[in-house]
Amino acid sequence: MFDVAIIGAGFAGLTCARALRAQGLSVTVLEKSRGLGGRVATRRVEHHCFSYGARYIKVTGPATQKLLDELNHTDIADRPRLIPWPQTRRVVQADGRHDAESVTDCYIPLTGMTAIAKYLARDIPIKRQYRVNALSINADQTWTIYVESRDEPIAVARSVVLAIPAPQAEALLHPLLDKGLPPELLSAVQSVEFDPCFTIVMGYSPEHSITQVLQSDELCLPSHSDLQWIGMMRSPFSEAHDVRDGHIETTVEQPEQSTIIVAQSSPTFAAQYLEITDRQAVGHQLLTRLGHQLNVPDIHDYDWTHMHLWRYAICRQPVRQAFLLAQAPGLIGCIGDWCGGHQLEHAITSGLALSRTLPQHR
Repeated sequence: MFDVAIIGAGFAGLTCARALRAQGLSVTVLEKSRGLGGRVATRRVEHHCFSYGARYIKVTGPATQKLLDELNHTDIADRPRLIPWPQTRRVVQADGRHDAESVTDCYIPLTGMTAIAKYLARDIPIKRQYRVNALSINADQTWTIYVESRDEPIAVARSVVLAIPAPQAEALLHPLLDKGLPPELLSAVQSVEFDPCFTIVMGYSPEHSITQVLQSDELCLPSHSDLQWIGMMRSPFSEAHDVRDGHIETTVEQPEQSTIIVAQSSPTFAAQYLEITDRQAVGHQLLTRLGHQLNVPDIHDYDWTHMHLWRYAICRQPVRQAFLLAQAPGLIGCIGDWCGGHQLEHAITSGLALSRTLPQHR
């Protein structure tokens, strides 16, 4: 029996779990993916490490300021090492003019954005690759939690926190209406709207023409474009792990010289291709548009590529509250970057706010 079961290991869920454990509560986190961080995501392809979700971390409020201060100044050995990025930015105006903008207080970990999530998750018990598909309320108002591919429950907890996108939370909450869940909580969750986004990542040789064309780390495009953002990273770093005497030693490697381009689509483009199952065809369309945008004829001459759909990329319409909480049929709450806003700042604030309130209702 746990005091709290948190579903979702994004920044909101990890922040909440961390704060609740600091108060002495027993917590378990259930995550459907192999990785941590939700839309703060990093992947390794061809020995190269790249982030394909959140672009970087920057100060947008007190929560991100406090996290950056901790990451930059703590003496903990396994904290991620941050570097300023991007160092150069250009913004494409509607008339095609390119304007250079100054960049300040933006950082990425050497080994990708997920390194921050791993740092927050240290010492937190997390069950990965467990997709929760049902919640059952018990006679004593505790919760039994079920996951896909298992007939027996995965956990029993006194309270449950849904730290997942609102549409996924709705699927778990809707069956609880007949059990006494307040309709207004479900209505609040249903009011949230997300925009989708495709992210495509390409690895190019340093001699490829795109490296001469971009000439900046970050390119922001007009809202009417099929592409919204392009980022370029040279000489990416990767993370290596070696287990010695029962301890995991982490080193940072610099692989072969390469240029990684990350491009994110507009919501309009993503909505148009959302239900197409042939991701390779979608990627071809997105790359073709990228080539036209940058006037790079050999855009398809990459060394490797990776494509990802973020179905719930950006919250277009959040709820006003920092969190949602109901005491019937049992203690259950919702947190995320869709509570009180749509940025990483709001995800962290949401998790902290619920962690302060939840223990008062136990």
